Amino acid sequence: MTGAQKRALREYIFSLPGAHEDFPWGESVAKVQKTVFVFLGKPDDLTGVSVKLVRSHGYVASQAYASPTGYGLGKAGWLDIRFRIQGTVLDPAALPPHFQLDLMPPS
Repeated sequence: MTGAQKRALREYIFSLPGAHEDFPWGESVAKVQKTVFVFLGKPDDLTGVSVKLVRSHGYVASQAYASPTGYGLGKAGWLDIRFRIQGTVLDPAALPPHFQLDLMPPS
């Protein structure tokens, strides 16, 4: 993932209704009120994000770029999305449209 792609993804995430940024543990997260819906990592980290998916969870979880998030979050539907897999860079724009719709924060 390039810096421009991460900026575009951040722009999209923070354009969602009620989304705001917070920095627990020194890492960027997207929240609505007090609920985290995307872990973005450290500002210079361009390797991926962690997201909680509902509608697209089964599909995205079956892809090579996704794996259950650690610390028990995977059991609750969270997935790590890696943008660099064995030297191949995944363009976030190439993620399926239902993935982006599934990022809608909880209301």
